[in-house]
Amino acid sequence: MSFSAQFLDEIRDRVPLADVVGRRVQLKRRGREHLGLCPFHKEKTPSFTVNEDKGFYHCFGCGAHGDVINFEMQTGGLSFPEAVEKLAGLAGLAMPKPDPEAASRAREADRLVTLLEAAAKWAESELFGPRGAGPLDYLKGRGLDEATLRAFRVGFAPEGRGLMKKALTDQGFSEKEMIEAGLLVTVDPPKEPYERFRRRILFPITDRRGRIIAFGGRIFGEAEGLAKYVNSPETRLFNKGSVLYGFAAAREMARRRREVIVTEGYLDVLALHRAGLRNAVAPLGTALTENQIRELWRLAPEPVLCFDGDAAGARAATRAAERALPMLTAGHSLRFAAMPAGEDPASLLQGSGAEAMGRCLEQARPLADLLWDAGLGERPADTPERRAALERRLEEMVRRIRDRSVQAHYRSDFRARLWDRAKPAKNRRPVEEKLSTPPPDPLKKCQQILVAVVLNHPDLYDEVAERFGSLTFPLPDLDRLRQAIVEAFGARAELDSEALIRHLEGRGFSEALAPLQTSDFYAAAGAFVRPEAPSEQALDGWEETLHRLHRAAREADLQAAKQAMADELTEEAWQRMKVHKRSDESAAEDLAGGKAATRD
Repeated sequence: MSFSAQFLDEIRDRVPLADVVGRRVQLKRRGREHLGLCPFHKEKTPSFTVNEDKGFYHCFGCGAHGDVINFEMQTGGLSFPEAVEKLAGLAGLAMPKPDPEAASRAREADRLVTLLEAAAKWAESELFGPRGAGPLDYLKGRGLDEATLRAFRVGFAPEGRGLMKKALTDQGFSEKEMIEAGLLVTVDPPKEPYERFRRRILFPITDRRGRIIAFGGRIFGEAEGLAKYVNSPETRLFNKGSVLYGFAAAREMARRRREVIVTEGYLDVLALHRAGLRNAVAPLGTALTENQIRELWRLAPEPVLCFDGDAAGARAATRAAERALPMLTAGHSLRFAAMPAGEDPASLLQGSGAEAMGRCLEQARPLADLLWDAGLGERPADTPERRAALERRLEEMVRRIRDRSVQAHYRSDFRARLWDRAKPAKNRRPVEEKLSTPPPDPLKKCQQILVAVVLNHPDLYDEVAERFGSLTFPLPDLDRLRQAIVEAFGARAELDSEALIRHLEGRGFSEALAPLQTSDFYAAAGAFVRPEAPSEQALDGWEETLHRLHRAAREADLQAAKQAMADELTEEAWQRMKVHKRSDESAAEDLAGGKAATRD
């Protein structure tokens, strides 16, 4: 349903943002704003602000930002129309009336929801009745208890035509409605429609609000020629590629922990919930779709995919990784937990317990690792030609990422791994070790100075913002600090040094800030870094330091190329050294020309 801009503005005007946020966050007034602990990530020092005058909230910690409608959507897991309807009620506004045809369709949809609820109640009574003894024993044998089964409304459709149909007909539902809800399958006359689910354990599938919209059915016992799992067909209520099993049950814990676990099957979700991991969901027997990935990101920024430890599970993980590539944005990605061979979450929990499952989740790997493995495959990358082929495969993946910033970081990460591959085996180190190794002292010192000048002279930020934001520091802690500074200025243009440092400390950067505030650092860095230095002197020093950083980085690259050629005299190493040398000479000429122009 669409809403006019006037109607949405009326909601924003009538519903005080601070009142809505205040129901979930303890706010304290600070000047013209309110301050509190962010509801979207864990923090000890408040960095979440609400500005009533401007009508938005913003978190300097995680970057969450929006108006009153966004807040209801993010905290309540509501769709846009659902959030608007809720806020309209608070504002005392009547929802815009849909046209009669739309109202009729809504009534029919509500009728189908009622029908599916009745079907679920009937299936529950069958599971816990005499005809459900076998399926119930099977489920308990898989490690599930009655409380979990009842919480997820698990049921059973016994063998025998007409059982479900008669039970629902007795409650006043028509055959046509059962067909529309996906409960009956039509056949050519004179045969009558028959139940889609027979001799199957039924798992009700709900929408975000917890309303039953479909079923998944697992065959019970031996049934040659029948599919092990069958889902409801697509209906006006149910679009398989847009729904996640267990979403409504997982929403609260997933938002609180900022983590969601994605498994392959219904029983996996139930087993994880029983083990206390109530932030688990599953796609519906198909590869994870773009819409389902978006739904996962509504719950957590980096969902953990925990597929079965077999070849099919590995293929499903790779497909999900490739499908997510074009959708990646800063802060939103996927992680992958490798299950032991032959295990799924349900079997691992039953055989080895929650601790084993916890270890798998803790060791979840980032998306970049999975893509690197997919690019590498079973092919060695031990010659220049093979490495070139690997580089081409990786570049093809990277180009699919639409977000330019994320694409650049992936390209940089893969190039670092390729460079490590080019080293002789005796000198090669794990990529993780290489990426986390501190850079040479000249580089580190220059990077620290660039950050310290911005910290002590935030009034200069507009002058250096574009270049400061485009930098990438090899030292992870320092680069995260740089990114946090960029985010802080992006959210609030005017920040003095004290407020900026206090904000960064609140985000957990105290340890990264400490080396930049010592007397020894100031003595080695130069007077222009100090807070009391004149702004013009600080800017000149910053510019010169940036030139030194680029020069030192080029020298380090050239030395690395020379060392690679010394370690392994190959045409690839020689060409790499020539490229670095030409780049260094060109940069020196550009710098000399720039200085000459300045003197002129």
